[in-house]
Amino acid sequence: MDPKIASEGMKVFLTILLLSGYNAVPRKRSYWKAGGDVRNELVVNAMRRDRFLEICHFVHCVENNKLDKNDKLCKFRPIMNYLNI
Repeated sequence: MDPKIASEGMKVFLTILLLSGYNAVPRKRSYWKAGGDVRNELVVNAMRRDRFLEICHFVHCVENNKLDKNDKLCKFRPIMNYLNI
């Protein structure tokens, strides 16, 4: 079953992914943990942990059988191109 994702939800999801590149934690779930050293209130207040993980499970930018072995960012290249990064 594919989750229904509104454009606002996708923007929040992508923002959390961008934040994760800047503020790295051991696991994605760590942003929602109670410990003060990893918990991020902005993330907690923006999206539920289970919703974030559900979207992670279903969102794919490219087919795994068509990966460019020479491009380490090949899984994200389509979205990076779209965002002009």
